[in-house]
Amino acid sequence: MAGQMMPSNIWGFITRHISMHLGIMLLPVSVGEPAKTIDQIPLDWCYGDGIVIDMKHKEDFFAITAQDIQNYLSEKGLSLKSGIIVLIKTGRDQHMGTKKFFTHGTGMSAEATEWLID
Repeated sequence: MAGQMMPSNIWGFITRHISMHLGIMLLPVSVGEPAKTIDQIPLDWCYGDGIVIDMKHKEDFFAITAQDIQNYLSEKGLSLKSGIIVLIKTGRDQHMGTKKFFTHGTGMSAEATEWLID
């Protein structure tokens, strides 16, 4: 974010937002299998090598697909490895502090999420 001022509360927002997604990992992996509790999450799930995939070009309300991610990786000459932490940059931060933050933007399709997991 060179040349851009970050809101003073950005780190509070990021940590709250990430914790929401970490909470998703607490869901059962399959029916009948107990979910992990937060104290059972391995610490190495929370830090390590990572990649930012820029999807700011996606229009509001259009889901990010596996093909979008594959195209980005191919165009940039990048690849994913097992265990890499993937951050998806949607550009939604431009609406932080406005009503649009809650009503506009894009997100991951189930198919793209499953592709990343595989």
